[in-house]
Amino acid sequence: MRKLVLSINITMDGLMAGPHGELDWHYAHWSDEMALESNRHLQLMGAIIVGRVTYEAMVRYWSQVAVSPLTSDRDRSYAHLICGLPKIVFSYTMQELSKPQSKLAKGRLVDEVMYLKHQAGKDIISWGGINMAHALIEADLVDEYWLWVAPVILQEGVPLFINLQRRQRLKLIKMHAFSNGVTLFKYQV
Repeated sequence: MRKLVLSINITMDGLMAGPHGELDWHYAHWSDEMALESNRHLQLMGAIIVGRVTYEAMVRYWSQVAVSPLTSDRDRSYAHLICGLPKIVFSYTMQELSKPQSKLAKGRLVDEVMYLKHQAGKDIISWGGINMAHALIEADLVDEYWLWVAPVILQEGVPLFINLQRRQRLKLIKMHAFSNGVTLFKYQV
């Protein structure tokens, strides 16, 4: 069975976004070193699941990076990797997707993800979106958490973990500290 990895950027106080969905704290800490690690992660994956907002931002940005003459070879390679991987998009408002390798999920999140996990192939990564991350956690579908913890405390915003019905034991399987102060923690459920 394929694993579902939730890879998400959070603050030291466990927030995914500021009170109005702001991610400026994350963008300020993103580095070439982190991009290289993210590239390694993506090479292990067979599909990406995302929500509408993340999908639209991802496609808009990486499609431009893939063809820009100003893009570094490393970023172009990463863009081609992202653009080439199958993407399953969960949205209540989208009717169709314009990019190849993208599929609009028609069913309920839980059912679709369980179906994907039971297919042959490489693991699945979710770059979330707030609502998707919460739904995946609440449905107990996450097999590994890859938490990119930025050295920032926001004090208010959107927490990663809410409405948990039970305790969950996690096993630390890897930790990597980047030179910019961000630490990646990989936990297995």
